[in-house]
Amino acid sequence: MGNRGDDLISPEVQRHTIDVLAKREGIRIVAEIQDIDKSGRYFAKRRVQEVIEGVKDGSWRYVILWKWSRWGRNLKESQIHLAAVEEVGGVVRAATEDVDPSTTIGRFTRDQLLSIAQLQSDMISDSWKDAQAKRRRDGLPASGKPRWGYVYEGKRYRVDESLRETLKAAYESYVSGATLRGMALEWNAAGLRTSTGALWNGTRLARMLDTGFAAGLIRERTSQDRGKYKLADFDVWRVGVHEAIISRELFEQYRERRLAQAALAPRVRTGAYALSGLMACGYPGCGGAMGVTKSGRVRATSWTCNRAALAKAHAPNNVSDKRATGLILDWIERHVQLGESVTEEARRLEAGRQAKNDVEALDVEIGRLLRKRARLSDSWTDEMIEREDYLRQRVEIADALAAAQAGRRLAEERVAASGITYVRQFGALLDEWDRFTPHDKREALAAVFKRIVVHPGPFGPEKVVPVPIWQAD
Repeated sequence: MGNRGDDLISPEVQRHTIDVLAKREGIRIVAEIQDIDKSGRYFAKRRVQEVIEGVKDGSWRYVILWKWSRWGRNLKESQIHLAAVEEVGGVVRAATEDVDPSTTIGRFTRDQLLSIAQLQSDMISDSWKDAQAKRRRDGLPASGKPRWGYVYEGKRYRVDESLRETLKAAYESYVSGATLRGMALEWNAAGLRTSTGALWNGTRLARMLDTGFAAGLIRERTSQDRGKYKLADFDVWRVGVHEAIISRELFEQYRERRLAQAALAPRVRTGAYALSGLMACGYPGCGGAMGVTKSGRVRATSWTCNRAALAKAHAPNNVSDKRATGLILDWIERHVQLGESVTEEARRLEAGRQAKNDVEALDVEIGRLLRKRARLSDSWTDEMIEREDYLRQRVEIADALAAAQAGRRLAEERVAASGITYVRQFGALLDEWDRFTPHDKREALAAVFKRIVVHPGPFGPEKVVPVPIWQAD
């Protein structure tokens, strides 16, 4: 079992040393297993089980390593897997550190060599941790990996201006009640992809937003026992040297809602208000999402522009939830009466044209993924790919396919929405309104409106203006 690693010894040099031992001992080599660039700390990521199975089924008896560190750099797991080989009659030896494992002193020496391998691995790990800690203290992330919304250049990150507003709007929309899954579908339909070119889903979007990088922050955990991915796992937030896209206040609002949502059962992680995720500021040059505030002795609900409240981008712009809902229902009632004229406008504007293009593009993507999945299956059947790589790629393809199919369904819904179907639904929506839950109301309104624009100034008939899905932007 060769590997690139210690002193950059190539697999060819390691194999030569192994061949010398095999020739000297009269051992015929029947197979070669390499774990190129696979960490010896984690057996689950390597092919040791394949070695054990080969001994068990009689394909081979001896396993010859270049040196004992090639077996593993985790003493406990190394001993467990050695015992598994020996239980089925196998013998493991190391060409450059050959000992007789059948003797007491031989086993002791072998265990000492494995302990030294773990010590070396731990020291390397400590060095990396020190280097990563220094980067964080310097206001840099632990590694130079891509960060969505930024370009990495010259050991620094600069904002990708083409994505600045999109990233800012994502935080604002989530704070205003939008769902991560819904935003992911919208991003996919708009042609946006992850840093690795994959389609978005709710989990990927959450992990990207959770980093707080867009707020100018670098996160870390004081304890490795806290977990790796959840927002609550990170308890230290440092100020980075990169430019922030959103304010700390907006990120704290995002973080507060994310943590609150995580504490809920999945079935109740829905918008708390009928207008959640739909309200947009109509202040000239703004267009940002509006969030909920509570005020007064009765804690009345109002909608206010996040950019005005947090970044002081312009004068305050707000409206009470009760008044906004009343104007929306008045609008729906008027258009129920207009009926046919609304239908003709929907047809004339052909708002479904772009949605149809999206459906066609996603059909192409789905076809590509299905062909890729078929090729992967063929490679596995023909034994051209390792099981670990096959399983990993299969999961990646399944995720991408699910996201593409979900995006296609969303685009199909937009196609359907561009016709006359929703005109007939207005009356039913009004009849059922009082029996709907806030989530049902929100879903019903989202089927009719792209957004609901709140204009600045005193309350009046033009304060709240809904934009139906069939209206051209």
